[in-house]
Amino acid sequence: MGNGGSKQPRSAQSDLTLDDVRYHLQSLVKGQKLASKRHAAIQVVNLLAQAKVCTVLRQHNSIPAILKQMLNAGAERDHLFCCTLISAITLIAAEHKNREFISEVHVKFLLSVIKRPTALSDDDADSPYWDELRNAFDEKKSLMAEGLLEESDEFPMKGVALEALRMATEHNDLLQEPVRRMGGLEDLALRVKACTSSLQKTTKVQESFSELEVIGRILENLTFRNSTNVEQLVHNIELMQPVLKTMEQCKQALSQPCFEVDEASTHPAAIECLTSMLRVLVNLTNEYSQGCEAFGRLGGLSIAAECLILFGTEQYDALVLALGLLVNATEHSQYHRLQIRGIVFKRKVSKSRTSETQVITALQSVCQLFGTLIEQRSKTGTPRAALSSMDFGLCSPRASGGTAVALSDALMSYSAILLGVLAQEPENHADIREALGPEIDEKVSGILRQFLKDHEEAGILTEEVEDSITKVLDALQNAK
Repeated sequence: MGNGGSKQPRSAQSDLTLDDVRYHLQSLVKGQKLASKRHAAIQVVNLLAQAKVCTVLRQHNSIPAILKQMLNAGAERDHLFCCTLISAITLIAAEHKNREFISEVHVKFLLSVIKRPTALSDDDADSPYWDELRNAFDEKKSLMAEGLLEESDEFPMKGVALEALRMATEHNDLLQEPVRRMGGLEDLALRVKACTSSLQKTTKVQESFSELEVIGRILENLTFRNSTNVEQLVHNIELMQPVLKTMEQCKQALSQPCFEVDEASTHPAAIECLTSMLRVLVNLTNEYSQGCEAFGRLGGLSIAAECLILFGTEQYDALVLALGLLVNATEHSQYHRLQIRGIVFKRKVSKSRTSETQVITALQSVCQLFGTLIEQRSKTGTPRAALSSMDFGLCSPRASGGTAVALSDALMSYSAILLGVLAQEPENHADIREALGPEIDEKVSGILRQFLKDHEEAGILTEEVEDSITKVLDALQNAK
């Protein structure tokens, strides 16, 4: 079992594991009865759920043979077997080192399930195999799919297939082109439109938000530094509008009261969904003028800017993505830089026992965020420009995390970049100085210079980033 590649020397335990897998694979052939195939597939999944077993199979290059035999068993139209095959792919893709084994044929299978799941027959509804399948996922506590299994009475075939596709495409740019060729971008866009439309009609709002969040992460993976996929989604598939509509639905859910004792609250799912959509939009507008134009034309500037008011600094991902999105949209567009001035929001501010409505512009919201971060940072030490995997022309970050100070510094860096970009227009510059004081130019310039220095010392400063930041610094210097 397994061929080609570098294999590790076998131990007695490895031999037992490989023999066990080989024994079950003997039943995964077209001539066997369906019941035998189901039983064998379940046993293989149980083995894949064990981390040590998975390691042995990877070391001996056995995973490709397992996937190939399960796909070629001739039972993929059977609901239970199909769920088992999806589970096998999910458990394999859960380990980053195994993702090289997920090929085009597996992605094609997952997309077909997402588009048209196989039906569950009445005879299979009470099958004992379901408990075994759930137990396999219990071994993988880190899998999001575990949550899917807990929330559903039936095995959530489509949800687990989406999760498998998300993991298979994460940090795996080799699948970007195949997914586009087989129509996967269109299929995913259709799911976004369907889920967004259903949000107004269904009581399962949380479920729709969760599905949209995973689809967003898949689309983020498929558009990361891939201009062909970005152009396809913006120009041909017109994904921008349903994504922005999804964000509006998220904000509407977040405007509803939330109580800590309310376990059914949609707020956490809405925040995750909105953040996922921001990641997609950051990629769709990264150095792509048509994407930026569509984003502005469809009201994206207002939607992104409102995130700066909607979230506190503890919602790091949403805030830094909203800032990056606004940078992308305004960096090369004077029209968008000026349009920021005219975007107005109304929010209720509590005062003593009463509340009043406050009017704030999008530009003022950026200034307020920066002022808050400066005040917070002054209590902890000298502000520094945090290192980030985000580009300027910003692409979505592939990871986030760090200490509270580091995250605050990152927010301050990107709010400083946005202020510097917006300040290229004299009207904006005057408003920024009025809101934050005449010393703001030096503060922003200092943070941006530190940003360049830190990125250069870390060896991640690109010529594109340096040119963009230098342009902003020159504009601030000339505006004095």
